Amino acid sequence: MLLKEVSEKMGVNMSVVIRSMVARSLREITDDSGNLILNEKQVQAK
Repeated sequence: MLLKEVSEKMGVNMSVVIRSMVARSLREITDDSGNLILNEKQVQAK
C-alpha cells in the first residue's frame, strides 16, 4: 500500500506511519543494549 493509503486507513498523519516504520526497522537491526546487529563474516589477516 502507499503511505497515504495506510495513513488514511489508520486515521493518522503520514509522518506517524513513517516514524513507526523506521522505529520497527531500527528494533529489528539492534540488540537489547542498542548495538547494531551485523551479519558480517570475520576476515582473517594474512
